[in-house]
Amino acid sequence: MKRNIVIFLILLMTSTAHAQELWDDVAIDSLPVFHSLNAAMQNPDSVFRLDLSKQKLKEIPAQVFELTQLRELNVSRNHLTELPEQVYKLNNLQRLYANNNKLTALPQRIGTLKNLQTLTLDRNRIEALPPEIGMLHNLEVLSLWDNELSEIPDEIKSLSSVLKN
Repeated sequence: MKRNIVIFLILLMTSTAHAQELWDDVAIDSLPVFHSLNAAMQNPDSVFRLDLSKQKLKEIPAQVFELTQLRELNVSRNHLTELPEQVYKLNNLQRLYANNNKLTALPQRIGTLKNLQTLTLDRNRIEALPPEIGMLHNLEVLSLWDNELSEIPDEIKSLSSVLKN
């Protein structure tokens, strides 16, 4: 009953939410996770969490970028070689998990995800980060272990006051 009330309040808040409004972890974690893109597309404005991990995806389906209310996207453990530029359309995104893929770079438009708080890219093949990563002023968690990074852009220094991990 209590969980249903929390979900109802969060959904009520979203009808008047602004793009720059950050939700706390408890609010996000209390929402249902969609594991099927087909199910998510039945009511796309009510999808806040999408888990497409372990689905052998070679690319992120274009329909994902129609889920403009998305707060969390998990595309870990797939066969992705890139995050498409369309990622900028997910301007409410607060958590992006793309571990265990074959990513070699990030799109420059990653910097437009102003609400992004968690970005995990462990176990990929990322060789360089775009300078635009320094524009993620709400980023608290950046995880990049087991990649091919040879240097970090100077712009990442602008995140030193917000990064926790």
